[in-house]
Amino acid sequence: MSLRLIPLSESSAERSRSPRHRSSPSRSPLPLQCVSALTIVFQPTEGDARLAREFIYQHHDLGASGWSGDAFLNPEAGSWEALDVANLVAAVEFLRRMESVSIGRHFLRTKRVRLLRKLFNGDGVDLPMRELDRALVLTKLSAEREVKATELASLILMAMQRGRCSLGDGYIAAAMLFLRVANESTLRSQSLYSLVVGPGPDASQQWMACPDVEWVMPRPHRIFAMRKLTAKGSENYCLSNSDVWSSLSVVDYSSVQPSLVSFEGGEMAFLADTARIIMPHARHSCINDPMFHRTIFCVGQSQVGKVDVRATEPEGDIAMKELLQMILPNPVGIVCPIDARVSKAFEQSVSPHEATEFFFDGPKKHPASLFLVFVAHFGSRPRPALLEPLANVSSDFGHCCPLAILHDDGSAEPGRMFCSLDETRVLDFFTEAFEGSEIYQKYCNRLSKRIRVLVVADHDGAESIDSDWHSVHSMPG
Repeated sequence: MSLRLIPLSESSAERSRSPRHRSSPSRSPLPLQCVSALTIVFQPTEGDARLAREFIYQHHDLGASGWSGDAFLNPEAGSWEALDVANLVAAVEFLRRMESVSIGRHFLRTKRVRLLRKLFNGDGVDLPMRELDRALVLTKLSAEREVKATELASLILMAMQRGRCSLGDGYIAAAMLFLRVANESTLRSQSLYSLVVGPGPDASQQWMACPDVEWVMPRPHRIFAMRKLTAKGSENYCLSNSDVWSSLSVVDYSSVQPSLVSFEGGEMAFLADTARIIMPHARHSCINDPMFHRTIFCVGQSQVGKVDVRATEPEGDIAMKELLQMILPNPVGIVCPIDARVSKAFEQSVSPHEATEFFFDGPKKHPASLFLVFVAHFGSRPRPALLEPLANVSSDFGHCCPLAILHDDGSAEPGRMFCSLDETRVLDFFTEAFEGSEIYQKYCNRLSKRIRVLVVADHDGAESIDSDWHSVHSMPG
């Protein structure tokens, strides 16, 4: 296999996805033969060496440990050392193979250059890799399940017939430049020791432009044509009282049935056309105070956040305190049993510190994590007397609370969804809503990770079902 190839473009690792329409590659496992290409023995050629020499000449100030004149050059060597052609060829091939699978692209975007260098050097990597382990890693890669960085590095290094070595961060930086995983300005921005390349400019711009609240159903039933996109959504919704229900014709009542998602044995329902995905943060567009001011939040005697705020939407409908409470586990005063915040799994898995840090640091500052909230109006399922003479005609859909919460910690693992409901149809609806969210798609695109949601069960002895893997994990109640 030769190094002679066109340097990878950024778009190859950052696929754009349209809201509500997940492309088939994001759902279908990779064929085993595609990932098996990682095991093909690498045999560098003279052409590879020529390209490496040309690169070293063009970037003559980039050495084995970093840029000449950099205060963070290898303190043990004590001097600048030029890149070696053979080792640069190997570093390029190592990153190229990582870049060829989705989990590897995620590692390149989210791991420090120093960690990638350790993987390339075989530090902490299982060498030689046993045949059984290699088969297992290939199977996991084919199914696009979680593979550790050390496992992927072991697979690649064995195919490249490389053992352990001791090379500097400069080789990883050079390989990133060669493959266009990063540009020179990014690599010069700070010491390579602590540098994380992060998303490319396209993914960053898309993330910065994404909304902080969105409809789950972009095309509503005609009865909801006048709906207004807000956080609380307490006004401007039809079908919110008994008078409206009793005045519906049989045709209208039948046509609006798909908007009613039932739970609690069919006695309760939420209106799908009122469902929204909200990304809570301190500068949210729906905060109802348009004035510029400083807000300080405290829990007990401890200050947890301070932010200067000016809402971008003058017609917001929620206070900052209410918005923050949307992602706090088991906040005081919550008594609704279907509220996702009272989920035992949510309380055990997510700390208030994580929630407040995300809320105040701001999702636009390249977050390590993400919180999304599914809210919708719900109430008792109406059964108008015009269809069932003895049925109750009243139903108030004015109730609204977080029915599901998605937390993604920025790792290669799926985002975890918490809710207090356990009915299959409802869980499927929540899962598809989060996976189809424009916000979540752009977040995953930023991190070069696949769009996957893991449903975390809340009741004792339950199983957590990953809708994408069809695998089962236990979650203590």
